[in-house]
Amino acid sequence: MEQYWIIGFGKVGRRALARLRRKSPDADITIVDPRYTIPPGKSGAEQWQSEDGIDFLLKSHVTDNDGNAPWIVPALPRHLAYEWIAVRLKETGLFKPCAVPGSVITQLPNTVTGPEGQAYISTADFICPENCNEPQKGCPITGKPRLQRLYKYLSHIQTEGYRSLVIRSFQLAPGVGGYRGSQLTAALEEVQAHPGKYLFSTASQCHGVMHAFETKTG
Repeated sequence: MEQYWIIGFGKVGRRALARLRRKSPDADITIVDPRYTIPPGKSGAEQWQSEDGIDFLLKSHVTDNDGNAPWIVPALPRHLAYEWIAVRLKETGLFKPCAVPGSVITQLPNTVTGPEGQAYISTADFICPENCNEPQKGCPITGKPRLQRLYKYLSHIQTEGYRSLVIRSFQLAPGVGGYRGSQLTAALEEVQAHPGKYLFSTASQCHGVMHAFETKTG
């Protein structure tokens, strides 16, 4: 049985729940949102956690002892994977956020920078439909094949002094992306084993967000 953690229950989280239930009626689904002490509206078989998403992930086993891992579905306007790894790295050493370097920004398609120096990236220069099923053969809007898969492209970004680390977001249902908890722990282990400067992204085939940071062991 698949296990899903939907982090955030606004418009995107509600849509994710409906589509995941349609795809996997018997799935084990937990919804995490600090705004609700009781489930809003009708409640099905879901479990509810009234707390911040990062706090929930920090106290939960994102990979259990058997090597299994839940699907994490970020449904809030935050770079969840980046915030999680930032907290974990601060536990054992120095963590310094950085702006994504300009030399990287110029290599990225259709980029908008954010207030923390992060970069929001898209291979599309138009607004994609919210129910896109991310077909493998190409874009359903343009009908053209993809020139690149964004998660692969970002992993090969070159800039002096930085490693690029990408959490791939998989298509779990139309318009619903997510990644395994084991992807987070693998990324953390990689950074802990090789301290230094990182470009840290979460990306699907078409869309992504990138932060930059520097870490040192304590």
